[in-house]
Amino acid sequence: MLFHPGTKIPSSFPPSVLGTLFGKGGISDIYHRYDLVAKVTVIGSHRILQSLPVHESLEVSVPPNDSVVYVEGKKINLGYNSALWMYMAVKEAAITRKLQDFLGRPEFRGNAFLLDDQHYLCEVLFLSYIPGQSFVNFMDPRWLHRNSGNKSSYLQTVGEVISKMTSDLTLIHANNVIHRDIALENIIVASGKVHTLIDYGLATFISPEDITEHLPQPGFQGLNTINWSELSIREYVPERKGFGRPYYAAPEVAVGEKGTPASDVFSLGIVFWEALMRESAFLDETFRTRANFRPESTADLLAKLASHPHLSEREKKYAQEAIAHTVVREPEKRDMTAIIRAAEALL
Repeated sequence: MLFHPGTKIPSSFPPSVLGTLFGKGGISDIYHRYDLVAKVTVIGSHRILQSLPVHESLEVSVPPNDSVVYVEGKKINLGYNSALWMYMAVKEAAITRKLQDFLGRPEFRGNAFLLDDQHYLCEVLFLSYIPGQSFVNFMDPRWLHRNSGNKSSYLQTVGEVISKMTSDLTLIHANNVIHRDIALENIIVASGKVHTLIDYGLATFISPEDITEHLPQPGFQGLNTINWSELSIREYVPERKGFGRPYYAAPEVAVGEKGTPASDVFSLGIVFWEALMRESAFLDETFRTRANFRPESTADLLAKLASHPHLSEREKKYAQEAIAHTVVREPEKRDMTAIIRAAEALL
């Protein structure tokens, strides 16, 4: 199912599901009547987006020079200034356009609109509903109960999912993209081993100039109100040091650096550990504590793995090697092949 311009999103949907709102239309005082275009990321089975009526419009009001959107009278704080927010949306669309040919992701669709003089070119990103459930659901003990308590089946699922994520990340990095939001919540587990890494909202190009190759047409020539070069360097509001989820973020990302493919490897290492242990690795982590990540934290993870009740000695060995070569402070010491070997050992 695709969400087309004019799709009416019920006001009962939480802002995190409603996603990014775009639109086009004339100006009426400080309020605008837009045909709705929604970028929606499906997080898990508890947010199934189905049976939405199409060819309807939604009242969206945007006060000038403000980062707040009112949807049917409900205030949604975007958190970014308008130009920066628009840049992030355009960049996400450019990234997903580039990746769709390599990852076989038919849910990505895009169209470009050039709005009037008081608005910006924006890429409209449609995502289809992805069947399945968030990987985080598999940490719930009730999952094992519903599946006859088959722990070997659970570990095999972990191996399948992590193997697919390493394959996806290899392709993503080879195409000059960093995901930067690897998390249990952003992995959809589906039947038929069709597991999907979602949500490229924080992704970026390794080489900034790559965004120009994948921009929507007619292009940015007429957009004199935005300094795109400055935004591509700054990317985020200055007062925000880190981004993403502090309990998955690599130390360099936690201090506001752009990150590298090794940053994704760090995050995937934590995801792998949490999937094996079915518990959070760093529940109370903040960007400040992650920025000061110490070897003792890795040692604690390794010690807990050593006492895993259902891993064989061979599986423990590979799992510990995976964590020791991914969840480390120094990016140059991270090696995703260690996770690949550990995941294969579970199959």
